Amino acid sequence: MKFLPVPATLFLVLLFFLPVFYLFYQGFSHFQLSIFEDPFLLRVLWFTYWQAAVSASLSLLLGFVSAFLIREWNIWGSQWLWRLGLMFSSLPALVVALGLIGAWGSVFGWTGVLLGHVFLNSAIPMRIIGSALKHRNQVAEMTATSLGMSRFHTFCSVTMRSIKSSIAASWLLSFLYCSTSLFVVLFLGGGPRFTTLEVALYEAIKLNLDLGKAVQIAIVQAAVGLTVFIIYVKWQTYARSLWTKKSVSIFRPRRRSSEILATLLLWCVWLGLFGVPTFSILRDGLRGLDSLSIQDLFRASKISLTIAAFVVFLSLAISYPYLHWLNEKERLKGPSLWSWLIVLPQFFSTLVIALSLSLCFSFVRNSSILSYVGIVVTQALFVIPLIQFPLRDGFMRLSHARTQIAQSLGANRFQRLIFVELPFMKRYIFLSVLIAVGFSLGEVVSVLLFSPPGIQTLSSSIFQAMSRYRFQEAHAYTVVLLMWMVFLFGFAGALEEKDE
Repeated sequence: MKFLPVPATLFLVLLFFLPVFYLFYQGFSHFQLSIFEDPFLLRVLWFTYWQAAVSASLSLLLGFVSAFLIREWNIWGSQWLWRLGLMFSSLPALVVALGLIGAWGSVFGWTGVLLGHVFLNSAIPMRIIGSALKHRNQVAEMTATSLGMSRFHTFCSVTMRSIKSSIAASWLLSFLYCSTSLFVVLFLGGGPRFTTLEVALYEAIKLNLDLGKAVQIAIVQAAVGLTVFIIYVKWQTYARSLWTKKSVSIFRPRRRSSEILATLLLWCVWLGLFGVPTFSILRDGLRGLDSLSIQDLFRASKISLTIAAFVVFLSLAISYPYLHWLNEKERLKGPSLWSWLIVLPQFFSTLVIALSLSLCFSFVRNSSILSYVGIVVTQALFVIPLIQFPLRDGFMRLSHARTQIAQSLGANRFQRLIFVELPFMKRYIFLSVLIAVGFSLGEVVSVLLFSPPGIQTLSSSIFQAMSRYRFQEAHAYTVVLLMWMVFLFGFAGALEEKDE
């Protein structure tokens, strides 16, 4: 039992903490030119976090309203909105940029950046706040209404207090993802005036080959990520017991007309922001499928799925034993900071992680096989924080009485794992697999940075086509990738609904 956290700890220490520390060492020891002496980069720094704050606030607004109407009013199509939120938030930024351009034309500058970020990030507060609304304790609310407090006053003074940590956590995550967004700004920013630190980092690495500037920009982003992580840990904690499922809808409107109007307005917003760009991708992509080489498509799909398979295997092999050990530890001693160890990588951008790995293990770039290993490791570092949520949920639902009964019947630890734990956890494991495959198929930054000879994934094919202004080909690849996403996250949404 005590050896279960060893693989995850070694993996994170050697392939995350060590490269990040090495990045800081390189930045502070070998490069003297400070980015704070460059007026252009100072303006980039200001714009990066200003647009992230605005984008996160708009995402929070739409996500909060959607969560309230779905969970409290249970409007028509709530389950579909919940599923679509999972799928849209998981789409590659390349696909989103292509869809917005196809749907709305010249949506560049502030308009394009804000639309792209709201598209990708509004589902984060919707799902976090929606889960908090679903599982909150309603005793205080019912007491307040029974004592004559109005529903509006009850919501503002009682309900908001119970979900404030979820609101803060969702804004922080949205802010972080908007500040480290690459392709939304790269393709929808419309010029140097809308450059962010992530775009400047990409240009320093791939275009200008300025390693000194790249390291210093990466350090700034890593420092901001660590700061956001510390604040996030303060606000967001794990519950060690299953919350009480919401039993009544206190805030449901008394007038049917109000519910119908809210349903229509929300669906109009969703169709305009999400539906029209998606339809544009399908329309233009289906037309361009005839011009796509079947051989190239098969090769890109094969490489993408092969990388995804290795990412899934590595992520589960690392995270499952660690979470099993953590669940037993916290069941006996309560929540601990070990919970946050595997979450930390998601607070760094893919470019920063990939750059750290390539600096610390420079020999990786000289071998095509090791370059693929770099891609798999980088993606696994971001997949593990994603799949730990369904896995932890499954472990918390796994009754300790089951394992005790099996133990009393003479089953050893291996038999309890095979015949008790894994059959119960199979749905959560499969849900984790779907999420991991979906993330891997859409991830392109690690592929571009390590660049093994002859690499061609579905996402990198879209990027290459867009970079060469071959939008018909880009749309065609996007349709294929979008079909995979619909299948994977549609299935994942169906598995999630079994808890409803």
